[in-house]
Amino acid sequence: MKSGHRYQAFVEGFASTTPCLPLMHVTFGRGFVSILDNGRIEPGERDQVLEQELSFHFYGQPSYRPKPTGAYGRSVGSALYCFVLDFNALPKPSSLLPFDSGGYASLMKAHCDGLDLTDFLLPPSHDAPGKVVSALFGSNSNYFGMNVRSSAISEVATFDLHSQGLIRLYNTDGPVPYDQRAGSIEVHYDAPITLTRDNLLGIIAPDIICEEPELKAFAAVHDADLIDYSFDHEEPSVRQRQIRDAAQKWLASNRYFENIL
Repeated sequence: MKSGHRYQAFVEGFASTTPCLPLMHVTFGRGFVSILDNGRIEPGERDQVLEQELSFHFYGQPSYRPKPTGAYGRSVGSALYCFVLDFNALPKPSSLLPFDSGGYASLMKAHCDGLDLTDFLLPPSHDAPGKVVSALFGSNSNYFGMNVRSSAISEVATFDLHSQGLIRLYNTDGPVPYDQRAGSIEVHYDAPITLTRDNLLGIIAPDIICEEPELKAFAAVHDADLIDYSFDHEEPSVRQRQIRDAAQKWLASNRYFENIL
């Protein structure tokens, strides 16, 4: 029997939360301009953890932090950008994980009893992320805020080490240092995603960039919202907090949350 079968059975026992949250793909300026030019999100170089060429997205959260490729400051290239995608309008993903794969491999594995990352792979379906949210958080708003469902731990089987490990990772009051990537569902595609009016919901970008005619025209063609954040001289880790706040506000205004915590 496959390792992790108790975790899979626990998650499968829950209905997916509604509405389905969008996917969020974060990139620096160089990648952003490339996506604008080509009209699609391409798989990146071979990932060292998953050993595949993939594009990385997070379910309902702009949690990915790409490595910086240029100098910090107010340059277009040093800014962070986020494409907000309608998950249900995209093809079935190639794979899913209930956490950030890079972070798990380097930081989180010890908190999950050394369990293999592949044990946590979810069925590559559109409703799998919502089932994880329902099972461990109970609602979309709890998931965004990393508020684990209070009764989840008592419902997990004694030998379900995988679900127990996830709860430790997700619990911001627990022994694991706070990092929202630990509680962000990671979604992978091994083929390009062509952006269309049907699948592109919004673009999160610095306020000064949202006034650029080229970006405004791109958003208009795709009928996508331009979601701005205040651009300053902070380093990317601070800007990631800014795009997260902008994403939360947009999700709330579009009724993806039952309430804001």
